[in-house]
Amino acid sequence: MPSTVETPGNQNATPNDEANLQYVKTFSANMEAAPDGACIATCTAHLVERGDDPSRFHERMKAASEETGELAEDLFTPDGRLLPEHRVLQITRNEVLDWTDPSLDSDDVLTFTHIKIAKAYRRKGLGKDLVQGILHEASEGKRLSAFVAPGALESEYKDLEGEERARVIKEQVDICVQFWYSLGFRRVKKTNWMALMVRPHARAA
Repeated sequence: MPSTVETPGNQNATPNDEANLQYVKTFSANMEAAPDGACIATCTAHLVERGDDPSRFHERMKAASEETGELAEDLFTPDGRLLPEHRVLQITRNEVLDWTDPSLDSDDVLTFTHIKIAKAYRRKGLGKDLVQGILHEASEGKRLSAFVAPGALESEYKDLEGEERARVIKEQVDICVQFWYSLGFRRVKKTNWMALMVRPHARAA
């Protein structure tokens, strides 16, 4: 499973943007089918490191991608603390989710922004392998909180209209939510975001 880690670049970036991007890493993983090498699965996530200046948290999140910027606006204060309305003990039918954990205010933030599996290869565990691979690589030697906002791929509904379009979108979102749930992600209160706290590990010898 080839995986790459990059620091995003922008030829039109201002000095301030460049400073923020020093704290951003992009993880990309994909799988290819033999023997033609066609890409059958791909996954992308952006890691934003906290650094030593909490006041720059939103700037760094927005510099990483549109999705990470939305995450910052939806869940975090300008200095990177979880918003008070989400800082609760969330009791579900099967478990208690502790969103009061102070590590959420200091963990580096990993946001999954893209995952796509070719139809012929779905439900074979490829998506889980990609996500777990990125989680493992990103958490080497560091604590992080991972987030995702499950959604439907546009390619699944772009040619549909009306009730059929709405039905397919809901069906795809439900499937996506169950996928991330199976990986340990849990809904943050009533938001669109799901989260998973990941603890550090050492590089294998």
